[in-house]
Amino acid sequence: RPPRSTLFPYTTLFRSLLADLALGAKVRPAWRMLFYAPVALRLIIPLHWQSPLALAPQEWVIQASALPPAPPTWAWLALALWSAGSLLLGIRRAVAWTRMHALIAQARPLRTLNRVPVMEHPSAGPLVTGLWRPVILLPSGLDRAQMDVVLAHESMHLRRRDPWLAELLSLTLILLWPLAPLWAVSRQIGRAHV
Repeated sequence: RPPRSTLFPYTTLFRSLLADLALGAKVRPAWRMLFYAPVALRLIIPLHWQSPLALAPQEWVIQASALPPAPPTWAWLALALWSAGSLLLGIRRAVAWTRMHALIAQARPLRTLNRVPVMEHPSAGPLVTGLWRPVILLPSGLDRAQMDVVLAHESMHLRRRDPWLAELLSLTLILLWPLAPLWAVSRQIGRAHV
């Protein structure tokens, strides 16, 4: 049985997943992201500090002096494995980004919606892409009523800044790919923001 100190970092993630599963249907998608804010904070600031207000009992906190030194061979092997995984996922993300820009280059401009270009492509969409210069990409063959519904949906993604969330999540997965619970969080967020 692992000591409680090794399980403590995962409790924040599991609490967020449980809150999302239990309350997600009752909460607007824009606010569901806040369930995962403690996880993001925990990943940005992974340190434990001693405080009388701390949620973890003092015996759960791992002291740096209590940790045994890692064997150099395993440390280098782990670093090489992590780097290779991050490199492969980064390459995969770069290829997807390049393909998306190729689709946009082939798309036909339709109009603008709140200074955002709306483009039409025969085999892609509907979707929003781009961070600083977003583009709405629609499939060909939509009639006026369908186009209005799809544009309302895609403009909601822009208002919620979903492309930024997707890129932040993608970067987090590239850097922290060995953490399997993050992939579950990614799927939950993906389902919430379809």
